[in-house]
Amino acid sequence: MPSAVGACLLCGANRPGDNPPAIPRRAKVVTTRSVLGTLSDTVKNCSFGGCLNTARINSKYCSRECSNKNARKRYKEKKSN
Repeated sequence: MPSAVGACLLCGANRPGDNPPAIPRRAKVVTTRSVLGTLSDTVKNCSFGGCLNTARINSKYCSRECSNKNARKRYKEKKSN
């Protein structure tokens, strides 16, 4: 980097060998769902056969694991036909 340039435009380092400034991390955004509208909804069970857990909001499965198990089961059934 030429000496006339104060800092690297890409990483912000002042001179060769300098460490670039630390990149600030974004704060984790925590969202909460409103209870309104969910009280009148009926409780749904997980759609994967044999699972008795309650389904997540806006999903028919209780977890990603049950969703994947069901996808594998459907794939095997489709492959065998």
